[in-house]
Amino acid sequence: QSHQISNLTIGPDGKLYVHNGDGFNAATALNLDSYRGKVLRMNFDGTAPTDNPFYDANNGINARDYVYAYGFRNPFGGAWRAADGKHYEVENGNGIDRLARVDRGGNYGWNGSDSSLLPQARYVWNPAHAPVNITFVEPETFGGSQFPGSKQGRAYVSESGPTYAEGQQIEGKRIVEFVLDANGNVVGGPTTLVEYVGIGHGTVAGLIAGPDGLYFTELYKDLDPASPIEAGARIFRVRFTAGGDADFDLDGDVDGRDFLAWQRGVGSANPTKGSGDANNDDVVNGFDLAIWQGEYGHDHHDHVHHDHQSGITAPLAAEPLDTTPLAATRIDTVEGWWMDMPGSSLAATASELDSVSDADLSQPVVDTLFENAADFAFSRRGVESQPLVLDEENDPSAVDELFAAWDEFADAL
Repeated sequence: QSHQISNLTIGPDGKLYVHNGDGFNAATALNLDSYRGKVLRMNFDGTAPTDNPFYDANNGINARDYVYAYGFRNPFGGAWRAADGKHYEVENGNGIDRLARVDRGGNYGWNGSDSSLLPQARYVWNPAHAPVNITFVEPETFGGSQFPGSKQGRAYVSESGPTYAEGQQIEGKRIVEFVLDANGNVVGGPTTLVEYVGIGHGTVAGLIAGPDGLYFTELYKDLDPASPIEAGARIFRVRFTAGGDADFDLDGDVDGRDFLAWQRGVGSANPTKGSGDANNDDVVNGFDLAIWQGEYGHDHHDHVHHDHQSGITAPLAAEPLDTTPLAATRIDTVEGWWMDMPGSSLAATASELDSVSDADLSQPVVDTLFENAADFAFSRRGVESQPLVLDEENDPSAVDELFAAWDEFADAL
C-alpha cells in the first residue's frame, strides 16, 4: 500500500511535520476529522501543539488538532526552503502531479479529480512523472553542498516515473532542477540534472542535499531483479568537480602546503579533497600532482564559499559553471545514470576520465556510494585506492612529475 505516511521533516519552529496520504479514499483529504490526506504538525512527544491552525481542546484531542494543512492525495516528498522559511511538497495525482508550497491552514483541494490539484500548484506535471522527493541546495544547508553559486537556492526533485518500468522513460526516472522566485513561484525548470538511460528497472527515489553533493537512491534493483522487492537498490552522490582545484587545505591559494597534503595522501583509502584528490576520482596519484603543478601560485579566493554558521569552508566549482547554461553534452559516470553537462565539447566515459585534462572537467559527476542500499545502515563502503608506483622502469613519467614538483616547491621555499 501507499498513500500513507511518507515524508517526515523538522520545521524551523522545532516541530515535527508528517505527510500522510489519503489511503486511496479521496473523501478523507478534505475531512478535518481524519488524519488522512494531511500534513500534520506535532511535538516530539506526539502531542498536538496548541498553536496549530485547527486546535481546539474543548472537544478533546483528535485529528483536527494535528492538522497543519489538508486536501492532499499522496504528498510523497517535502522540504523546507531557507529563503522563505516555507515548506514545499511534491505530490502524486492520478494523471497529473504537482509541486506546491504548504501554508499554515491551507486547503489543497484534493477531491478525487485531477482538476482539484491545480489551484494550489506551483508546478504541474501533465502527464504525471511521479515526483517523490524534493530538496533544496542552499548555503544554509551544508554550506551549499559544494554546488556552484549559480545553483544555490535551487529546488531538486526526484521523478520516479512509471512503476517498475524498464529502460529509459520520457515521463520520469530523473532528477530535475527548479528555479523559484522570492515568493516560491516557479520561474525556471524543470531542467534535467540526472537521468536514467540504462535498460533495467533503476529509478530515482530518495533525494537529499548533503555536505558534498546531492544524494539519491534507486527504488529497485536495476538489472535482473527476481521481483520488485529484491534487495539491490543503490545509493549515489551527485557532486560538482572543481575543475581540478588543487587548493587542498582550502586556504584560498595553491602553494607548497597543498603539495605536502598531496604527498601525505598518496595511496590513502577513501581520499578527500583535503588529502590531495584534486580531480575527485577517489584516488590520490600523479594526475592530482599534475593539477597541483598547473595551479601552483594561483589565488582561489573567488571560488570559495564560507558557511558562517558552521565554520565550514566549501569549495565551489569554477566560474564557467556560473555563466554556462546546461546543454546536451553528457558524461556517463555510472552504468545506467547520465548527467546533463554544462555546455562543453567534452564527452567521455567514466573509464576515460583519467586521461582527459582535468582543466576541462568543471561539471557535475555521479558516484556510486553503495551497491546495496542496505549497506548504508552499517558502514560506508569506500573505494580502495591504488598507491602511486614510483618505478623508473615501468612508470618514468610519474617519477619525473614527482621530482619536478618537489624542485618547484623547494625553490619556492
